[in-house]
Amino acid sequence: MDPKELGQIRLKQVGIMNGLVIAFVLILYVVTSLYPIKFSHFFLALGLLVLFQGIYGLIKGSSTKSIFPHVEKVAIYEKGKMGETWGKQREVSHITSLILSILFFLQAFLNRDYSAGHLFQIDFVYMLIIVFFLLLFMNVGMIFHFRKVDHSTSERDWKGYTWKTTLLGVVLGIVFTILIIGFTVSYIISSI
Repeated sequence: MDPKELGQIRLKQVGIMNGLVIAFVLILYVVTSLYPIKFSHFFLALGLLVLFQGIYGLIKGSSTKSIFPHVEKVAIYEKGKMGETWGKQREVSHITSLILSILFFLQAFLNRDYSAGHLFQIDFVYMLIIVFFLLLFMNVGMIFHFRKVDHSTSERDWKGYTWKTTLLGVVLGIVFTILIIGFTVSYIISSI
């Protein structure tokens, strides 16, 4: 693939990923603004969504098919560059989704007895800041992945890549969680 075409496809890939996150957050904001939703229902819906994503991904296996043609092109390109590692990385991602769905179901169970006074509500400014950091982490991760894929020359370049990226994802997830908790606490204190 020539560099110009690759750059265009990567740019569209970033646009699609960012657009999906922003669309999801906007839909969540509108729905929670219009309808009162209990925490348990929110976590149950999120758990079902992530469970579906994980199961669908495992059933799909190593297929590169996508509803977005540009994502499919990228998948074909990356599968060709990464070889066996591409499938392993996707499998780990789908298994991680299944584990995450269990955590969401656990949260739904733990929040099941909250009264109507404990509704899921989103403060607009808080949401914007969280989305900013989420997109920042996601885009930085994509940039590192793109560079690794685009500059690799053989399958030997991928030795240990799956466990390294999984470990890095866990560490970044912990850092992101700590930042969110710290920001949330300071935001609540400043609002009082």
